[in-house]
Amino acid sequence: MPSHAMLTWQLVCESRLEPMRQLCLADVSADRSAALADEQLRAFVVLLSAHFQGFLRDLYTECVQSLVRIMPESLRIGFEFQCFGGLKLETGNPKWDNIRIDFDRFGLDISQPFRTKPESERLLTQLGLLNRARNAVAHRENNRPDGVAIDSEHAAIWFAACDTIARELESVMDLHLATIIGQAPW
Repeated sequence: MPSHAMLTWQLVCESRLEPMRQLCLADVSADRSAALADEQLRAFVVLLSAHFQGFLRDLYTECVQSLVRIMPESLRIGFEFQCFGGLKLETGNPKWDNIRIDFDRFGLDISQPFRTKPESERLLTQLGLLNRARNAVAHRENNRPDGVAIDSEHAAIWFAACDTIARELESVMDLHLATIIGQAPW
């Protein structure tokens, strides 16, 4: 059974992002100027990053809740305080270092399961490029952060990379937490 965070990602976030992604893939026509197409791509990059960060925070919260449910009540408040204090995903972009630092609090090096998959390096590279593009948009920099264009091709690749990382991370955390608590966490 998927986590609530994954269901939200699949049913809400992806359904909101997909029409925008399709619009970004459409050719510039007489009805849509190149400037408008560029703004739509830039908006998509920021929205994708924001929705992905929201998914990560939701999944993190759900992981904490699965552990809190099995704890004595007297430990819950202190545990939650420790879990939510100084979260990188509350203030920083959803880049791999921030994701790793936050999720490693569960006693698992989340990089390890990702290293065993041949496509992981490509996915994490794409996530890094998405974050650089997001920062270029947010800070009104050029459209070629590190020489990578903010275009419909990259938007589609970044969308797919976020989706794959979301599914892999949820799977890794599901298995890890089930081992700790002795049952499915969600």
